[in-house]
Amino acid sequence: MGSYSLLSFEDGADLDVVHVESLTSALYVEDPADVDVYRDAFERLRAAALSPEHSADRIAQIREHTT
Repeated sequence: MGSYSLLSFEDGADLDVVHVESLTSALYVEDPADVDVYRDAFERLRAAALSPEHSADRIAQIREHTT
């Protein structure tokens, strides 16, 4: 999976868009079912991520072992 931006709008309309950028082009995903695929992927990543505090601790641990 590459990088992407999920653009959500609060007015409740189906205006959410995913912007996928590559070296030579960009893609805007507007189909609600396809946008949901990206949203679900983001939620899975967020659920698996460390908290900001644990991230800082982990970075400090790695830094100690590499310097």
